[in-house]
Amino acid sequence: AFNATTDFTANTLNYAREFSDNWLTVCLPFAYAIPENVKVETLGAVDLGTKTFTFNEVEGTIEANKPYIIKNSSETAALFAELNDVKVEGTPEIMAVEVTAENSEHKVEFIGTYTTVKTDALMENGTYDILFFGNDGQLYYLSSGITSKVVNIKPFRAYIRLPKGAINWSDGQQAIARHGEGTTSIDNAPLTNDNASVIYDLQGRRVE
Repeated sequence: AFNATTDFTANTLNYAREFSDNWLTVCLPFAYAIPENVKVETLGAVDLGTKTFTFNEVEGTIEANKPYIIKNSSETAALFAELNDVKVEGTPEIMAVEVTAENSEHKVEFIGTYTTVKTDALMENGTYDILFFGNDGQLYYLSSGITSKVVNIKPFRAYIRLPKGAINWSDGQQAIARHGEGTTSIDNAPLTNDNASVIYDLQGRRVE
């Protein structure tokens, strides 16, 4: 977890997470010039009628305390490792991009986090549905009553939330995400994924 109560300059800074050729989320407390062979996008439009979530390309610089998706085709996997003289900005209360869904009054939020956030807190007792990117670059959704999966959104990542009931996930219509060069489907959270936590009690029984 991370929280900066004020701006400061880091003589050295190291965020050693590796970024691959899959779309992954990121939210950082400092600005960063986007290097060659790295694509960055953020949520730009949502159509709840067609279940379409569109990400728009960002050029030039990643801004501090804002959520993005990033795809790294460069030779350097650890993009943010061993940086020098970096201005770190104070942590705001909310780090989000808010989009009003087309033909709707619903607000859809792309939210960055510097702390681990788990399923119950993400959904706020069923108030919200959640979309998140797995480590495979696939966008998944979590909706109360459809899945009992436990998902952890780790620090320096981001997730999408929208009001519960804004989309009927079980009507058979495929939800899609538009980003990069093409369109991909949005799937229900899988049985196993790198974001999931399986919990057992002291008797070895699995707890959902």
